[in-house]
Amino acid sequence: LIGGGGTIDGNTLSFDVVGGQTYTVGLMSGGGMSHYDVNVQLEENVVDWGVIERSQFSGVTVAGEQWYSITTTRAGLATIEASNVGGTSVTLEFYTSDGQTLIDSDISSSGYNRVDANVLAGDTLLVRVVGNCDVDFNAWNIVGVTGTHVDVFGTNGGDTLSFTAGATHDVSVNGLAYSFNTTEAATVTFHGGDGNDTYTANGSTGDDVATASAGTARVIGNGYDVTARHVEQVQFNGGGGYDSVRMWDTAGDENLVADPTTVQLTGTGFQYTANGFDEVKVYANNGGTDTAVLNGSSGDDFFLARDTYAYFSGSGFYNFVKGFDVVQADASAGGYDRARFYDS
Repeated sequence: LIGGGGTIDGNTLSFDVVGGQTYTVGLMSGGGMSHYDVNVQLEENVVDWGVIERSQFSGVTVAGEQWYSITTTRAGLATIEASNVGGTSVTLEFYTSDGQTLIDSDISSSGYNRVDANVLAGDTLLVRVVGNCDVDFNAWNIVGVTGTHVDVFGTNGGDTLSFTAGATHDVSVNGLAYSFNTTEAATVTFHGGDGNDTYTANGSTGDDVATASAGTARVIGNGYDVTARHVEQVQFNGGGGYDSVRMWDTAGDENLVADPTTVQLTGTGFQYTANGFDEVKVYANNGGTDTAVLNGSSGDDFFLARDTYAYFSGSGFYNFVKGFDVVQADASAGGYDRARFYDS
């Protein structure tokens, strides 16, 4: 091997190669002209990471070039993240199973690399890494795509999930973010799984309708419909337009605090919060002893109470409750406020 090294065993020369490089092998005869038959064999040094969904590989030593293979769990998106503490330059690449077609690449000296690929269930992909450092890898296949529907899967622990509507629809699981154009993600479902999960839905600039009950939260807006299941902490943020929200209690005891800009319903194992909604309606018809506190604004407000329902309304807000055992109204923020009460 001219200009390099290797090992010779009889008539066999073996040496390591790097993809894309050129190597020159010279043969020399002891005397006169000779003819040789040369047999070249390439053996891939590929580490199999197996079937991935939420796989982590910590402290992997990369010295030069290293290849890995993965097999996907579901159709959708596969993601590889690579991080190293020293911020050493690393090249991270996704290839098809034959190693010939580059799908995505990321060359970075920031200490973080990420590549993504659209995949089918059971696909095998190759991952090429070039660097000289210890690397922590995350291999994700937690986003499924079927037509214009997107499924996002959390872990068995406590997850932080989010959705943001806009020119693109953005989803995030524990900081791992994906963006879809509006035609790619007409409907989205988050699957919280076990653990105490936190879910945030940021609405559009148009009119949105949100609902929350029994661990399920849903927001419908112009061109999108997103649902989160098995989530305990839910926060809806209105983004403009005329936004409305409906909440339901459980069989236990709940407490509701409703301000002109923020409404929060809390019970055993859950909390629902709505910020910036024009119209809020909360129903306590599933049992328990439920209490509501309705607070007015600094402007002129109106409070009405009957035996089964009550509401507090003012400029830009309408907070309605029904079925609560105790309802308290507080108009101490200011303005010229009026109240009307009806008996049973």
